[in-house]
Amino acid sequence: MVTTAWFSVGRLDMTVLPLERASLVLEAVPSAADVERIRRFTAAHPNVQWTEAEQFVIDLAGIERAEEKLTVMVHTATFDDTMNTINEQLDAYANAAKLVQESEQLRLILQTILALLNHLNGSTMAEKVVGGFCTSQLAELDEGNQRVQLELEQLDFEHPVLAVRLGEMRRRLEEMADKLVRVK
Repeated sequence: MVTTAWFSVGRLDMTVLPLERASLVLEAVPSAADVERIRRFTAAHPNVQWTEAEQFVIDLAGIERAEEKLTVMVHTATFDDTMNTINEQLDAYANAAKLVQESEQLRLILQTILALLNHLNGSTMAEKVVGGFCTSQLAELDEGNQRVQLELEQLDFEHPVLAVRLGEMRRRLEEMADKLVRVK
């Protein structure tokens, strides 16, 4: 086993040392300081009969860059699974964004909110118009969008009534968006 592991790590061969065993060996790899201590100790005690476990650790300490090689072996063995998991998560995020973007319910909610804001905004028709955005543009909006942030700040400043209610409406919108994402 010791010789097999030694040659397997040296060649980065996962057929001889499968993932489960490579992970276990990686946990047992001595640190650089431990390797130096082991080398000094074995040099000071050359005629000692070692147990199988001690001999394994001594042989493991003798492998150049054993920790790096084992880490590469484990990473290589798990790379495809990790990539598949990441791709599945990215697909789920893309599908969720598409569902939100194409959601008729969200469009109706946003239209209702815009109508409510237009009603609260002023007394004349010119004062009542609040600009909105299409749900097809949802993918382009983000928290750091300066134009949206400036408009929200202007609404907060100009309309104290909206400033009080905007936080509550924002919270309700976030709750509805969370529910829409979960519906899928």
